[in-house]
Amino acid sequence: AAIMRDLPVRQVAAAVIGSGSDPTDTTLKVRAGSREGVTINSVAVVRGVHLIGRVVDVGRLQCFVRPITDRASDQIQGSIYLTDELKGPLCALRPTGEGTLRGDVEFQSDAADPAAPGGAGGAEIRPGMTVRLEDDNWPPHSWALVVGLVEEVEVLDNQRRRITVRPVYRPDRVSQVMLRVL
Repeated sequence: AAIMRDLPVRQVAAAVIGSGSDPTDTTLKVRAGSREGVTINSVAVVRGVHLIGRVVDVGRLQCFVRPITDRASDQIQGSIYLTDELKGPLCALRPTGEGTLRGDVEFQSDAADPAAPGGAGGAEIRPGMTVRLEDDNWPPHSWALVVGLVEEVEVLDNQRRRITVRPVYRPDRVSQVMLRVL
């Protein structure tokens, strides 16, 4: 709630009580539903700021959360933070199906030469940097939530960078989530 103080977001603590019936489906079954005000596209987090996924189905007493690492999840856009306060370039990430997300670092038209050190307008992108959500397809109250940490930086033939991001908390191992509900 402290991230987006202007938005009327409510947080509902809920236990993860299972996963989807299909073994290849990583959707989480969560003990909170419409009775608690949960709606489709409510956002699930761990420890207040670590993005797990969003609600894709709601019943009266339970809901289903599709993790951001699920192959069926859409591409998400994030910002790579060069320091805790300094936002760097954007990146477009897709789930790999192996618990990570991967995508290319995007360059702004006003950025310096992408061939500069780090390939992000002179910014050095390194493993361990935080990636935060910055995506218009997600509710505004979810912006700036932590997607994960840069695990690997790959230099492409055109000198651009492709990064692999690993969530801090594995969605398949969480036992409780906080649902952010409008």
